[in-house]
Amino acid sequence: MLLQQFQRFVNIQSAVNPTFAFWSSYLEMVQLLLLFIRATREGNWELHLSTVRSMLPWFFACDRVHYSRYLPAYWLEMKNLRESHPDVHEKLSEGEFVVQRQDQYGFSQIPCDQTIEQTCNRDTKTKGGLTGFTLNRGAVHRWILSSHERAAITKECHVMAGKFAQSRKKDLDRTRSCKDEEHTKSVMATVGSMINPFEPGRQELVNISSGVVAPDNVCTDLLSAEELGEIAVKAYCKERLQKGDKDVFSTIPRQNLKSFSSMAKKVKSKQKGKEIVLKSDRNLFARLLLIGSSRQIDTKEMLSYSLGIFPLSIATCEGNLVKTNKAKMMNYLEEKVDSPLYVETPPMEATWVIDGMALLQQLKNLPATFGLLAGHVLDILLKLAKSNNSTCLHFVTDRYLDHSIKSAEREKRSSGGTEIFRIYSDDQNVPKQWKKFLSASTNNESLINYFFQKWSSGDLNLHGVTIFIAHGKDCHQICPAQCGVACNLVQALQCSHEEADTRIFLHCSYASSNNKCNNIIIKSPDTDVMIIAVAMCSKLSAKLFFSTGVGNKKRILNVAQVADNIGEDMCSALIGFHVFTGCDSVSSFYGKGKSKSLKVLNSRPEFCKAFSSLGETFDVSNELSNLLESFVCCLFGQPVCTDVNQARLHLFKNLM
Repeated sequence: MLLQQFQRFVNIQSAVNPTFAFWSSYLEMVQLLLLFIRATREGNWELHLSTVRSMLPWFFACDRVHYSRYLPAYWLEMKNLRESHPDVHEKLSEGEFVVQRQDQYGFSQIPCDQTIEQTCNRDTKTKGGLTGFTLNRGAVHRWILSSHERAAITKECHVMAGKFAQSRKKDLDRTRSCKDEEHTKSVMATVGSMINPFEPGRQELVNISSGVVAPDNVCTDLLSAEELGEIAVKAYCKERLQKGDKDVFSTIPRQNLKSFSSMAKKVKSKQKGKEIVLKSDRNLFARLLLIGSSRQIDTKEMLSYSLGIFPLSIATCEGNLVKTNKAKMMNYLEEKVDSPLYVETPPMEATWVIDGMALLQQLKNLPATFGLLAGHVLDILLKLAKSNNSTCLHFVTDRYLDHSIKSAEREKRSSGGTEIFRIYSDDQNVPKQWKKFLSASTNNESLINYFFQKWSSGDLNLHGVTIFIAHGKDCHQICPAQCGVACNLVQALQCSHEEADTRIFLHCSYASSNNKCNNIIIKSPDTDVMIIAVAMCSKLSAKLFFSTGVGNKKRILNVAQVADNIGEDMCSALIGFHVFTGCDSVSSFYGKGKSKSLKVLNSRPEFCKAFSSLGETFDVSNELSNLLESFVCCLFGQPVCTDVNQARLHLFKNLM
């Protein structure tokens, strides 16, 4: 009864959720494989034939030609043994198609071919095998005919030496058990970091590792693979094995079903009447270049162009940005400081500037409703302010534009699917999938506006704390009043900044000049914010601190101390360097992380000068362009080159 209800649940969910259906079919395939192994271990002939028949559609659907050609013939012949060879069928039904090599453990029978490999073939092997006498026909025949005798002699020698005194199952060894446990935990951790395929409410077929949504044609092929394979099996058996209309060895039509791997972009071009499909494959391009060199084509000129659809030094094969570990920059800044860097307790009466979206992303144990959520977030802010007797706090958030330089990054983060929510009351339930809710820009804007309305109009006790909340282009000051709170628009903090990373420093400047505060604490987990803070701290009259990390890794950094230790030149170069070597909206160089880039930056003083001036104007001078080009050459291990095309040519020749 329970299994029937479970199967009914699977059928209902599979009908409305393609991702659920796809991964349910995968579980069925795994179950089929386990049953096949069970049939062998138990010597169950009927289960063996049943699982072979169930596998056939998948071999045809996946275009496994050899299995598709021979396995149907094997299955039909074995099913016909009862009539054609009843004695053989009787023996096979008794389990004599497998071998039990020992009697200490059950569920341990193995196939005959595996037995031959583990016994006769293993014992008869000589050093080098058939080496040195393959042309001597008589010697080869003697070697083959005497193999069983050599195997017997080898086995007797092992017995005499006591090598087989004890037999034990390797799977039960302690080392093997520990290794299996590690692998199991690793698989569980990997799967746990992916999208849950059995999550209800998903209406697209989603790649659980990358979050890419499959188009309709891929979805149709993947979900109908078993059905199409079954049709192909029946047609093959009828035409080639039963009627004999076609020869068994004639070409088997391929299904060519599309999958996630077939979604890679391709560009087709025509040359001399032939269609050439260009793919992002480095080895293919290397072969093309070798052909070009043999035909007197200028290799340097050829290498000055991108040979693929996308330049693979700064793009993936799908055309996405190459990502790098930005945290290496934070590690570098912290490691460079010799004197005390961390502040044990936050400075008293300092102004807090909070990265609002980062705070929301880190929320755990969410309240049940949006009304309670607004109060919960406000309590977090007030508790933070009271921790150092602060009376002023800035809650800064992003803006979300329809056309943004960060659109690609946000689409990637939300590629697992998004649901748009409209917050219509305080009693509306908070979505269970909080991360998924925040992956939609519309939801973020609605949530921040709801917080502003809730905090500015409610009868709240702010405990003497003034809150500046940035929402959209506007910023409002919410401060305690005799009857609840007062809300005022702050025109000086109105801005068109899209990113909270930069908008934070507008608020720092305002707090430093208007509020006359001596200390400002920025709370954010983002490396980008720390880099800007180090570069800009000298322009603020107040002391700047940076609070980051979670749990045991929470820490408050003295930004001025970091800036003093790395020097003024490095401070001015940080922003340009960070953007040039890869950030959220700029691709990094393939295989060149922040650590390598920092080593190159420190190798020559003129590089700091170049990155300091990068971004000051929209026009890049020839001198700056040449310095940046030299930096790239050094980054790829070609310090003698000042031209990237020449460096690329040297790298190619070294590979060849």
